[in-house]
Amino acid sequence: MEVFKILRGYLSCLLCAAVALTPPATEKKKEKRTEFGTGIESGFAIAEYHDTCILLRVFFIFGEFFTSLRHVDTPSGREFRNKDTAYVSFPNKLIVDVEATAWRCSGPTADPNVGSGLMNALTFDVNWRIGSESQPAKIVSTQVRHQSTSIRTDYFLEVSSKDVPLTAGLAMDVVGRGHISLAHISADLNSL
Repeated sequence: MEVFKILRGYLSCLLCAAVALTPPATEKKKEKRTEFGTGIESGFAIAEYHDTCILLRVFFIFGEFFTSLRHVDTPSGREFRNKDTAYVSFPNKLIVDVEATAWRCSGPTADPNVGSGLMNALTFDVNWRIGSESQPAKIVSTQVRHQSTSIRTDYFLEVSSKDVPLTAGLAMDVVGRGHISLAHISADLNSL
């Protein structure tokens, strides 16, 4: 009987991961409406801590800036355009939404309290990756949103991005209580 519970848990995790990681055939990029504007999905990871599984999705938000932004590969390299205007840098401040959805790894559940202690203690170490170099990204502020009836928590990180090229990526380490490393997420605009 215990073997079936373990197998069911693993199958549950695999099914959730497969659904989360499979892009719809007609959708080029995933967008999400927030109080800060429309975000585009730029990275993801799955973390597991004891019996809590967490799907982490990262969205870049700056008003409606990213909704019309497209990349164009030119002979001189990748270029980002919004209609006829070319952009080379991120806005001065970027909102990074880390959407964390937690569930019990051993089986499906809709309990909004699953992993609540773990979810309340998440922190983020963030660095900009520019080419082969890395530099710390300054988190200006953090706001956490969790509805008591939801298994999802959103962490809105305001990150300084002045003069950071749009070709740069964001490397994020997700850290739980006790400085436990839960996941590493690479987020960038390659999905445009």
